[in-house]
Amino acid sequence: MRNMVLTTLCLVACGCGGGYTMTAPDQVAPAGGQAAVVVRLTRDEVRRVDVPVKKAGLEFRLGGEVVKAAFTDEDGFAEVAIAAPDAPGRYEVCVHHQDPEGDECRGEALLYTWAPDRPAVAVELDELPGPSEPEVEAAVTALRGISEDANIVYLTQEDIADHADVRAWRDEAGYPDGPVLPWAKRRWRMTREGRLKLPRLRFDPRMIGPLAGLREVLPGLDAGVCLSEAAAKAFDGAGLAVFVVGDEDDLPEGARRTSWAELSGGL
Repeated sequence: MRNMVLTTLCLVACGCGGGYTMTAPDQVAPAGGQAAVVVRLTRDEVRRVDVPVKKAGLEFRLGGEVVKAAFTDEDGFAEVAIAAPDAPGRYEVCVHHQDPEGDECRGEALLYTWAPDRPAVAVELDELPGPSEPEVEAAVTALRGISEDANIVYLTQEDIADHADVRAWRDEAGYPDGPVLPWAKRRWRMTREGRLKLPRLRFDPRMIGPLAGLREVLPGLDAGVCLSEAAAKAFDGAGLAVFVVGDEDDLPEGARRTSWAELSGGL
C-alpha cells in the first residue's frame, strides 16, 4: 500500500495489561444471521516476541450484553458464532480477558451486518491512491458514488494485526466505510454435535479466499473494482464482474477497463 506507515493493531485495544495483545479481522454477516468472530490472544514474553496464550477465557459482548464465551486454542485463537443484529449497520463486539493474576485485556472487533439482497462491491484496497496522491480525489468520488447504491468490502494483503492502520489510511483519504478483510481466511461452518446436538463452530485449517464464502451469505456481491492484474483474476475467478482502473495488460476475458471518472456515477 502506497505511502502508509503500519504501527497499530487491528482489534482496537481498549486497555491491555500484562503484555497482552488481541487481534481480529473485521466480520461481515447477513442481518439477522450468524456471524463468526475470530480473535487471537498473544503475550509479549521473551525479547518482544508475541507467543500465543493457550486456554485463556474470553468473554464476548454485543450491545453491552455477554453473548458468548470461549477458550483460546493451542495457537491462541478463540472462535465463536453470534447472532448478528437484525438491523444493517456497523457494530462493535467487545472482547474481554482477565488472567488469574488480575491482568486484563479488552478489545473491540468490528462487525458489519448487511441486508443479503443489497448489492455489494469488492475493492482492492492496497492499490487505491493514497491521501497525498494526485488521483485520490477522483477515486474517492468514484467509490462514494458506488457506495450510494451498494455496500463496499475492502480486500488487503496486509497482516491482520495492521488492519487498524489500513482503516485509518483509508479514512484519511476519504474513502467510504466498509469492512477490511484479508485476501485469505479460514472457512467456517456450523455443526450440531453430541447427545444434545449443541451448535458448534468448526473451522477448516486450510486458507481460502474470502470471496466465495462472502457470496454464499451475501448474494448481492457481484462486482469488483481493482487496479492490478492479480486482483482482476481473483475477482473473475469468484464470478464477479470485473472493473479495472488503469492499463494493465494480462486481464481476464470480459474484464472491463475503466477510469475513476467513468465510475463516479456508479457501476
